[in-house]
Amino acid sequence: MMNKTQQNHESKPLTSNQLTTLRSIPSNDRCAECPTFPADWASVTYGIVLCLDCAGIHRGLGVHLSFVRSLTMDDWSEKELATMMRGGNKRWMDYWKEHGGSSIGVGSEETANRNFLAQKIKTKYGSDVARAYREILAGDSSYGENIVAKSLSRSSQHKARVELTEEPIPTLQDVFKPTFLFLWNVGLANTKVRKMLLIWSSLGLGSSYAVHLKASRDMANNYTNANYFNLLVAGIVTVTIGLPCFVFIRMTKKVANGLINNRQDAFKSARNLLIDRISSGRASRLERCDVYYPKVVSEYHGADDKGDDESGNEKKAKCGMIFFPGALVDRTAYAPIASKISDFGVLVVIANHEKYSRCMLDFKNFKYKEEIMRMMYDALCSSSSGAWQVDEWALCGHSWGGSIAIVAMAKEMSSTMKKLVLWGVSSYPSEVSHSGGCDSLRDVKGMNVLVLCGSNDSYVKLNGPGTEKHEEFLAKLPPMKEEKMNFVCDDGSPGCTYQITIEGGNHAGCAHYGPQMYPLPDGQRTITLEEQQTQMAKLTADFLLCDV
Repeated sequence: MMNKTQQNHESKPLTSNQLTTLRSIPSNDRCAECPTFPADWASVTYGIVLCLDCAGIHRGLGVHLSFVRSLTMDDWSEKELATMMRGGNKRWMDYWKEHGGSSIGVGSEETANRNFLAQKIKTKYGSDVARAYREILAGDSSYGENIVAKSLSRSSQHKARVELTEEPIPTLQDVFKPTFLFLWNVGLANTKVRKMLLIWSSLGLGSSYAVHLKASRDMANNYTNANYFNLLVAGIVTVTIGLPCFVFIRMTKKVANGLINNRQDAFKSARNLLIDRISSGRASRLERCDVYYPKVVSEYHGADDKGDDESGNEKKAKCGMIFFPGALVDRTAYAPIASKISDFGVLVVIANHEKYSRCMLDFKNFKYKEEIMRMMYDALCSSSSGAWQVDEWALCGHSWGGSIAIVAMAKEMSSTMKKLVLWGVSSYPSEVSHSGGCDSLRDVKGMNVLVLCGSNDSYVKLNGPGTEKHEEFLAKLPPMKEEKMNFVCDDGSPGCTYQITIEGGNHAGCAHYGPQMYPLPDGQRTITLEEQQTQMAKLTADFLLCDV
C-alpha cells in the first residue's frame, strides 16, 4: 500500500476532463503573456497557461522562478494539478495589476518583438510582486483539491466505458498475396525489369533451340541418344522459367515479412488521448475511420469543449480533412496531432488501413471515391450527439498515405475538393509504384497544395531537391507560391503549392510512433515531438481554414 505522500507524487498524463477544467478557468483560453491561442504549456509555479514560445522564455528563467510543463505531453502529479486549479491566468494578471505591475501580455503589440517580450518577462518574474504571488499560491492549498478529486473520478468512470481493441497482427498468408500482386505490377511497369526478363527468356529459348538443332543433326547421323537432348532441353526451360519465379517468390516473402515485422504501433500516450477524446464526445472510433470533432460553438456562449451538445447548438465545421496514414503506421498514432487540428475547428477523419495490413498496395482496384464518400458519411452521421455539417473537404496524407491522397485527388476527387495537404512527401506517384501513376494536378483550376516536411526527414531527402523525382513532383503540382506563410492565392489562378520545412523535424515526428527504421532509418529529430506537431497542426489548420 502506498501512503498519501507517495500517491501525491504519482504522476500521470492529464485527462481530457482535467484539461477541460483547466482551460475553463478564467482567461486560460490563451497564453498569459501574449494573445496566442491555443496555449498547451503551463508554468506550475504561477498556475498559468502559456504558448510554446512563451514557455521557452519561462524555461530560460530557471525552475526556481518558473517550473514549466506541457499540458498534453508531460505527466502531472496531483499536487501540480491542484496548484494549477488554484491559479489561473486571470488571478495572476489581476494580482499583478493590483500590486503595481503593468500588463505585458494579451493584446499588446510589443509581443511581436520576442526579444523585447523576453526581457519584460525576465523583469516581471524576478520582481518582488511575482515572488509574493509564488508564496501565496504555494501556500493556498485549501482551494482546488475537490476539483482535482472530481476530475479524477469522472475520468475513471469514462475510461471504464471506453476500450480500444487490439488489432490482430497479420500473418504471412494475409500479406503475401497483395504483396505478390503489388511487386508483380511494379515489375511489369518497370522498363529495366521487362528488358531483363526479355533477355533472360531469349537466352533460354535460344539455348533450347540450339540444343534441339544439335539433337536433330546428331540423331540424323545415328550416333546419339534422343533422351539425353530431351532432358537437356527440359532442364534449360525449367531453369529459364523457374529461376525468376524462385527469386520473385523469395523477394515477395522478404517484403511481406518486412511489412509484418515493422508495423509502427502508437505510443501509449496517443491511445490514452484517444480514449479520453472518445469519453468526452470529441472523437469516435468507427470501422472505416477515426473521427476527431471540433468544439461545438454556440452563438451566445462560445466554444463548448464537449462534442455532445444538449443545448441544440449547430454542429458545423468550415472544413473537413480526410487523412490517409503512412504505411504500417497505427492510425491511433495520429491522435495527438489530429486532436490539435480539430481544436482549431477542423473535423479530422483518419482512415483505417488495418484491413489492408496498414499498407494499401492495390492502387489500381482501390475504389477511391466510394471509400472517401463512405468515410465522409460515417464522420458526419455517427456522432453520438447528432449530425455534423462541413462546408468543404480536403484530402491529406502522410508519406505513403500522401501518395494515396494524390492519386485519389487526381483520379476522382479534384472536381469536388480543392485542397491537398502532404506530410513527408517529396515524389509524385509513379507508374512503377502506383499501378499506372496518375494525372498531373498542375493545371487543375483552384487546386491548392500544402507540403510540410521535416528538415531531418530521411525519406524526403532520398527524393529531395536536385533529384529527378523531386523535379517531377514540383512539375506536376500547382505552381509554387513564394509567400509561403501567407495562404492566399491570386484570383483566377489555377492554384498554387506551398512548401514549408519544419526545421529540426523528421518523418516519424508527424505522429506518436517510432523510431522508424524500415525501409530505411529516419533522421534524428532535433526539436521535441510536441514542437514539431504543434507547428504542423497550426500550419495545416491555417491552410485548411483560410480562403485560398
